[in-house]
Amino acid sequence: MSSTSRGLSAGSFGQLTAGAGALLALLSPIWLPLAGAGVALLVLGVILSAPSARNRGPYLEEWWTALALCSLLCLVGFGLELVLPVVGGVLLTLGGVAALIAVALGTPPVADGPVADSADLEPG
Repeated sequence: MSSTSRGLSAGSFGQLTAGAGALLALLSPIWLPLAGAGVALLVLGVILSAPSARNRGPYLEEWWTALALCSLLCLVGFGLELVLPVVGGVLLTLGGVAALIAVALGTPPVADGPVADSADLEPG
């Protein structure tokens, strides 16, 4: 089955990519290159989800703006972590956690099948 037949749009794919990147970015204490790959994946997810930026999320209406600002914070934190590890690590962690929150609260729910009307549920 293709991704479009399941209802996964390019914007949703971008949000999932950004979420995976934010998770990887949080692994900076374990291995810094892995965090760099996570930040790059986070930025790629923000770019891929840009077509859905006008769509409001169910809990966070301006989810894309929050996600873009969080990815910028992660990018700055990653750069600072190379010079000032403590300050950069704190900024990278704050940006990663906030990006995960923006993805979780901004991702619209996707139905597995067609949604039934209340008239379809009544017998007879």
